[in-house]
Amino acid sequence: MSARSPFGALSPEQFLRDYWQKKPLLIKGAFSTALAAITPEELAGLAMEEDVESRLVQHDPVSKQWQLQHGPFKASTFKKLPKENYTLLVQAVDHWVPEVAALRQAYHCFPQWRFDDVMVSYAVKGGGVGPHIDQYDVFLIQGLGRRRWLVAESSITVIPNPEVSALRQIQPFEPSMDVIVEPGDVLYVPPGAPHCGTALEPCLTYSVGFRAPSQADIVTRLAEWLVENGIDGKRYTDPDLQAVSDAALIPGQTLQKVRALMQDLLQQPALVERAFACLVSQTRLPLEPPEQEISVAKLKTALGKNKLLERNDDARLAWFAGADGHVHLFANGEELDVGALNSNSAAFLCNQQQIDGSALNEFVSDLAFLPALAMLVNRGVFSL
Repeated sequence: MSARSPFGALSPEQFLRDYWQKKPLLIKGAFSTALAAITPEELAGLAMEEDVESRLVQHDPVSKQWQLQHGPFKASTFKKLPKENYTLLVQAVDHWVPEVAALRQAYHCFPQWRFDDVMVSYAVKGGGVGPHIDQYDVFLIQGLGRRRWLVAESSITVIPNPEVSALRQIQPFEPSMDVIVEPGDVLYVPPGAPHCGTALEPCLTYSVGFRAPSQADIVTRLAEWLVENGIDGKRYTDPDLQAVSDAALIPGQTLQKVRALMQDLLQQPALVERAFACLVSQTRLPLEPPEQEISVAKLKTALGKNKLLERNDDARLAWFAGADGHVHLFANGEELDVGALNSNSAAFLCNQQQIDGSALNEFVSDLAFLPALAMLVNRGVFSL
């Protein structure tokens, strides 16, 4: 499932310099034309599952009316569909289908924590979701059939279309790029660039998305992290309070104090950085831990007997060296207590798809290595 060249004639460095979050790019023949990580029938089957997030979008080109339904769907829903003008979209298909998860390997040059999921859409002729904006980077890999894409510049001024707000549609839509993609082609669309895809025939599209947390996302996770760790922080104080004539009025000096209080919180890097790492290492779906936890001793014995640890495709790991001089390791939205783990060990643990007994010798001098690895196994990140 590997790409021939995910950026065409460009190197990853050239792509990042000239296109990433700047302008769209069509990459012809990046993947094999025989790309078939999932079939339309399999995708429909996933959309019928309770735990799978899916949507069905229908469009009447005459009345210009849009209809959005959320799954799970019944087989009868698909049997009643017209021959044209509908799209089925299924989120996080990489969680359920290893062949789809393999598509992510083509983009291994990007930070792991930026990856979101691989959404797969199946559309019949005329199918699409209309002109809309996404606030993340996306590589649209064409797996089956042909689709016409119109893309506008990120700088144009648009407003939400109130009649189809659920689809994030915008107006007006004045595209500057008009291309037809075929099997194996990839269209990169930067965040904020209005785009509209319309199927010219039955087609499958794999959307490899890279998330970018908003200020609201980060502040929300920071608040949750403070509560989880029992940190109240400083409280508002007003020792200089004076009697007031309007008890409902919040005066400007009070608001200034509140802003200063919040700025003081955000100026504490240890809090913000750890909360952020928890946010970006959070899995979209929970991982299954082993039925029985493994001890450090048993893990060492297993690796010594040539047992192989395999990383869960859905696991999300991140680490950084803090201002406190310690390494901080995060897995599945949680910070792990890894003691004096060194940076080489943290980098190794976060970037391996498989770990074998050779790691015992390579990291023998780091006494925190095996306990950290055991924690990852017990959280479903690696399995024997």
